[in-house]
Amino acid sequence: MAFSAEGMIQSWLSYHGKAEIYACPFVSRAYKDEYPLGSQSFFSHVTATAVWHLTGTALLSTGCKLTYGNYPFGSQWHLMPTIDFLKWIE
Repeated sequence: MAFSAEGMIQSWLSYHGKAEIYACPFVSRAYKDEYPLGSQSFFSHVTATAVWHLTGTALLSTGCKLTYGNYPFGSQWHLMPTIDFLKWIE
């Protein structure tokens, strides 16, 4: 399941946000050592980005991505900064 939103703030600045949720049920005996039967793993990603429109064909975006995962060894959170430059030729 995913939710996404994007839009313009100014003519030169826009935003993009996205949230994704994954549920992975494990009911197989093949993974009984890693995942107990009947357990369910939960993973999510939340992304927030501001996009600066440098020219008509160039963008610079910066933001962060927050991830969460329920692994066999425990739950973990990660916050990762992102920066991206995009240039295309028409």
